[in-house]
Amino acid sequence: IRSVEALVVANNYNDSISVIDTASGTVRYEHDLRPYFANNEGTDSVPGGTFPFAVAIKGNNTAYVSANRDREVVVVNISLPTAGKLIKRIKLHGNPLGMTLDPAQQVLYVAQDNSDEVAVIDTESNTVIANIDTRGPNEVLAQMNPDDGLKGGRHTGASPFAVTISPDGKTLYAVNDGANSVAVIPLTGARANQVIGLIPTAYAPRDITFSADGSWMYIINGKSVTGPNPGHLFSNTASMTSSTYPGGVILDDDGKPVEALKTPAYPLGDGCDADCQADNSTARDNARGTNQYQFQLEQSSLVSAPVPSVDALQHLTEQVAENNFYTANQDGHNKQVMAFLSKKIKHIIYVVKENRTFDQVLGDLSNDSNGDPRLTVFGEAITPNQHALARNFVTLDNFYDPGDGSMDGWSWTMQGRVTSTEGLTQQLNYGGHGLSYESEGGNRSVSVNWETVEERDAVAGPEGTTKYTAAAMAANLPGGVDNLLAGAANHTSTDAPFGEEDGYIFNAVLEAGGTVRNYGFVVNNFGNQVENPYVAGEVQVGPLDPALPRADFHAAGDNLPAGSTDVYFRGYDQVYPDMWRYAEWKREFDLYVENGKLPSLTLFRISHDHMGSFGSALAGVNTPETQQADNDLAVGKMVEAVAHSPYAEDTLFIIIEDDCQDGPDHVDSHRTTTYMVGPYVKKNAVISTFYTQVNVLRTIEDILGAPHINLNTARQQPMADVFDIKSSPKDWTFNAVASTVLLTTDLDLGDDVAMAKGPAVLPKHDAAYWAKVTSHLDFSEADLITPLHYNKILWEGLMDGKPYPEIHSRWASEEEDG
Repeated sequence: IRSVEALVVANNYNDSISVIDTASGTVRYEHDLRPYFANNEGTDSVPGGTFPFAVAIKGNNTAYVSANRDREVVVVNISLPTAGKLIKRIKLHGNPLGMTLDPAQQVLYVAQDNSDEVAVIDTESNTVIANIDTRGPNEVLAQMNPDDGLKGGRHTGASPFAVTISPDGKTLYAVNDGANSVAVIPLTGARANQVIGLIPTAYAPRDITFSADGSWMYIINGKSVTGPNPGHLFSNTASMTSSTYPGGVILDDDGKPVEALKTPAYPLGDGCDADCQADNSTARDNARGTNQYQFQLEQSSLVSAPVPSVDALQHLTEQVAENNFYTANQDGHNKQVMAFLSKKIKHIIYVVKENRTFDQVLGDLSNDSNGDPRLTVFGEAITPNQHALARNFVTLDNFYDPGDGSMDGWSWTMQGRVTSTEGLTQQLNYGGHGLSYESEGGNRSVSVNWETVEERDAVAGPEGTTKYTAAAMAANLPGGVDNLLAGAANHTSTDAPFGEEDGYIFNAVLEAGGTVRNYGFVVNNFGNQVENPYVAGEVQVGPLDPALPRADFHAAGDNLPAGSTDVYFRGYDQVYPDMWRYAEWKREFDLYVENGKLPSLTLFRISHDHMGSFGSALAGVNTPETQQADNDLAVGKMVEAVAHSPYAEDTLFIIIEDDCQDGPDHVDSHRTTTYMVGPYVKKNAVISTFYTQVNVLRTIEDILGAPHINLNTARQQPMADVFDIKSSPKDWTFNAVASTVLLTTDLDLGDDVAMAKGPAVLPKHDAAYWAKVTSHLDFSEADLITPLHYNKILWEGLMDGKPYPEIHSRWASEEEDG
């Protein structure tokens, strides 16, 4: 505010604004935006004002603040010298992000994620007078065949992020972060406040501005396509001598020694002293220097282009519609296949694993699939079941995870899109710039899907056993527990046509009248880590989403557990073997065999292929090889159980990774493993059709008759190429085998388990080695470790000194890559 020498800043994690004196550089005051604050309503336990994102100033006295989580704009009088004062809360359809005032400051325009609208607010009355659909012009929206795309209501996912008015004040531009487009909206004339065209952008546009004369536009894009990352860990093995070969030396860019290491990197001796820690720090820096991690490969960009003419805008609009499949109806063959499967397949078991690329696991398949065995770390000797599933059914060698890490990976896995705030938060969080892990049922680690303190504490765990009780979370925060993210809103949850924040695949199945059983999705762990927790009476988890309520404690012998979430199935925990998870699922599956009531959709989280917690892992599953093999056998045993059950002819397995950030791949860093197994799935086939997690969700929707949850699943094709509907549903089976490396563990593999053929496999190192070299890493939750550093440790310990292929970043220069 130039006339009064003040700057107003939105404090996203303080739920406040700060008014700063620009002359002195001091903060005049901080105004809490939540209702409990005395200068607001002064009311406890009422939601409002959280996660403020942007500020717009009218005159010298009024601040408009977009409160993203609470779907409102907070209007504050900032004219007072020592405190702000609430004027009004303006409720919106969606989650507000960027805002702009018209030149006369009579109208405020607000971008809204989830609703895909721009709110038009009269600043005299502070009321919403219109909402503008930013997805596209009416003529484009009308071409979306209701039978293919918009059946069941209005689908969203364009995710408007920012709004800007042209220099002449006649046109509004809305930046669609989720649709890679800019919506052009005239503010005057016959089509005022309607989108007349779309401009294509690069990946994840975040803002737009113009030259002074309005003839050129400048678009900021937040992401880019990554491409291959075969050098993930390090590209120049010589420069990594110090960390790859303990006791080696650090080399400069010319390959000459700089200094000898004082101690071997990652020693096996007693402890890691200051010199050792310094060497480990150097190793981490060298690992980062390769620029091969997904977040390093992603680049922002600035695009400059002339503002399109009316004729050019028509062509550009058609291009956006083509890019996003807005006008592409479902292929006739695909419709036929899915219509057939919807009558035959009654159950889908959706298994989600952790973080592996295609080459890292299946690069050695040798079945004419596009793999690079040089990058394979966990090959067939360690993962015989996954290799058999890929070889005997379909090898999907062109499948990609859109997510970059677990934060957005789980949203893509469950929702088929991410909110803009989650995507932006992840980039900051994974870059070490603050903010929290905003995903899987929580905001700031608060179980926000549950509204009351009592409900939140119930899923956090027994008092004294967890750091996530409301009292613990709010101990040092103004407002206390009653005002700790009050309400039940979650700014990482997406909307669906059938409900606000209902954009999860399990919501869609429930909406269609189906049933869901949840093993490990969106849960908080607590309780003792024991084998067979059901028999021990040890509740393991609390569900973080009310749509997946816990099953009440039930005595052995009950035929059908109540609720959706099995509370005896432990969630993400690297201490806990996946075979123990399989055993709990198998206990319930046997009940479903007896009663014939297997749910429509089974959600199954199985995470030991993430690996970690080697020093405390149970049952001797405490090396990377044994944890991968444990994960592999659990998957194989699940498939085997169904294959030899009454459900064999009407149950489909879809087995994916939530993301693939932790491995190299010669095609793309986002290429990963996905397995589809069951009746009507092709045999011994390599399928190279481009598919992603969005196609998986579309396939689940179509088979189970569920409504599409957003624009992405509504407009993408199902995975029809995987199926042969002329085959017999009886024409499949599977028998699991165990990697011989599991014989080095204390797991009870059962008397009937078959061992994989081939030479005996032994871990490269024992648990003491892995515990030592990872002692400084935190595996308690997903993605608390630096993948670059962790992968380097794994490669060093598993690959017998084998160097990575030397490759430079596609973006950086050779000099920058070292």
